[in-house]
Amino acid sequence: MNGQNSKPRRAKLQTIGDCSKFLARVINMAYRKEMDPGLASRIAYMTNVQINALKDSALEERVSKLEKGFVNGNAGNANQKT
Repeated sequence: MNGQNSKPRRAKLQTIGDCSKFLARVINMAYRKEMDPGLASRIAYMTNVQINALKDSALEERVSKLEKGFVNGNAGNANQKT
């Protein structure tokens, strides 16, 4: 990716934005024929797996906060029947 004899840079894929930027680079490299399309496809698949894991992690964190709010009585009562 950075030339024939150099190691590829390590991808920082800690946010969905990071993954999106990385995918854009991979797509452009494949388009310019700087990367094998099969490799680009595999990288894109793995990057999408990472995106889904990040989404799941964020959702799990949000649900956990909501559950703690219900346990602590901080969820509000707008939808409760009295």
